[in-house]
Amino acid sequence: MTAHLTPEHKVELINRAQAGESVVGLCYEAGVSRTAFYRWLGHYSRPNFTGFDSQIASGRSHWQSLPASVEKAIIRAALNEPWLSPLKLTARLQPRFDRSISAKGVWLVLKRHNLNTQTKRTAYLERYGNSLVTKLGVAEKMAMVKRVEAGESVTALCREANISRTTFYKWWNRYRQSGRLEKSVFKSQRPRGEAHWRVIPEAEEMVKQIIIKYPQLSAKKISLSLPVNKNGQTILGAHGVYNLLKRLDLNTINKRQAYASLYQPALPVTPEVVYGLPDFLTGLPVISSIPPPVFVSLQRVARPFLLALITGLGLSSTVFSFLRLLSSQPTLWGKLGLVMACLSLGMGMVFFAYSAKYYLTLALVLSSSKQSGNGNGNGNGHKEEGEGTLFPLSSRPAQGVLAFIGRVFGIEVETNGWGISQTEGQGSDLVGGYSPGQGLQPDLSHVNL
Repeated sequence: MTAHLTPEHKVELINRAQAGESVVGLCYEAGVSRTAFYRWLGHYSRPNFTGFDSQIASGRSHWQSLPASVEKAIIRAALNEPWLSPLKLTARLQPRFDRSISAKGVWLVLKRHNLNTQTKRTAYLERYGNSLVTKLGVAEKMAMVKRVEAGESVTALCREANISRTTFYKWWNRYRQSGRLEKSVFKSQRPRGEAHWRVIPEAEEMVKQIIIKYPQLSAKKISLSLPVNKNGQTILGAHGVYNLLKRLDLNTINKRQAYASLYQPALPVTPEVVYGLPDFLTGLPVISSIPPPVFVSLQRVARPFLLALITGLGLSSTVFSFLRLLSSQPTLWGKLGLVMACLSLGMGMVFFAYSAKYYLTLALVLSSSKQSGNGNGNGNGHKEEGEGTLFPLSSRPAQGVLAFIGRVFGIEVETNGWGISQTEGQGSDLVGGYSPGQGLQPDLSHVNL
């Protein structure tokens, strides 16, 4: 492989060869071929020799170099999706261009901008965002100057900061001329705002007046609404109008509409006058159609709450006791047997409740078929004259449980003092005032055959 020698080194080799040294030894020492050496000697021997400039086209002058628009598209695509490889970037970008691009060309472009790895692209995004223009702060410029003074390479620093050496030497010359390392030396000298040479002072007021009248216009239409200069062009282009709107914080239609509403004349508010109302209507009190709120008493809320609380506590304690008893069983079969026993007990309780309901219903149906009692069995519901009184003055009818039992089983019960007395005019074989023809004993005396 031919070594890359500087022009000074090439001139030194030629002078040593002309002084009598062996060409073979010089070429072996420098690591170049004799063909390359004799080509340099031929260029050096020409009368119009100006220097050993490389004849190989490189950079933008190379016939296979990519246009600047293609390189920008490659860098932007790599920054938008930093995880993509050069091969995948090529597949994404190839349909957008007429000329063919290779994965090697994409990789060389990314390497030239120090973006050939995902780590470098991620670091670039964290530092500069997705902008293709890298802007260094004053502190970063001063740090680069200090590192160059310490002996670091300018090329390596510029590649690291993604700037050109021309830009760095512009800062360096400014620093050498001032002789001091201060922030004012490294501030941008580019004129901005009112100091720019292309600024038109009256354009801002014209744009504001157009926004007040027509806030829905875009930046391009606002530019077309401005007056033209002597060259037939508007005094401010669409891009200049957009920059002005952005500086004024009016770069969206919503902001322009809000700004225009501040300068719109306020419409007078005319109060609505109602004529012809009678005078007595003005003195009537206003009564709301909504009823006043009803406050629920604590007693009405306490009973269902306590009932639900007691029921919930009972059920939860039952479930907890069952689970505790179930967990105390050492084997699976013991747990299964306990579950089956509980299921059997539950089903038995269900059937018991169903049978009790059946018998109670039967008793209620039979008791409802009785005739209200007088003790004589005639079923007319009245006492015959001269018969004993069912409830004498010294006795009172039974209440509570005795009355319910008497209603279900068809017996009439009187309470006299501490005991139960018989009804007058009845037989004494049954205690408690039993009357035939009532309850579970059918009375067929009123049936005529």
